[in-house]
Amino acid sequence: MVNCCENKISTPAKAIDLYDNTTFNMIRKHLSTSNARINVLVLSAEHGIISGNDNLEPYDTYIEDVDTNKLVIRTRKSS
Repeated sequence: MVNCCENKISTPAKAIDLYDNTTFNMIRKHLSTSNARINVLVLSAEHGIISGNDNLEPYDTYIEDVDTNKLVIRTRKSS
């Protein structure tokens, strides 16, 4: 599991492709060069815990601004 980041591309994309930082670049590189089947989970400030394969619109919610109780509820509702 990896947390979301502030930098995102400006168009809708799978979560694994939406976020733009060193960690996500490393994960994408590994996934593109490996036959391993890895399920990447992302802790998203906007969506809770999501699959790296979930399609998302870009957003501007910051994890520091999220009430953690609401984040847990949001994650449970999406399961």
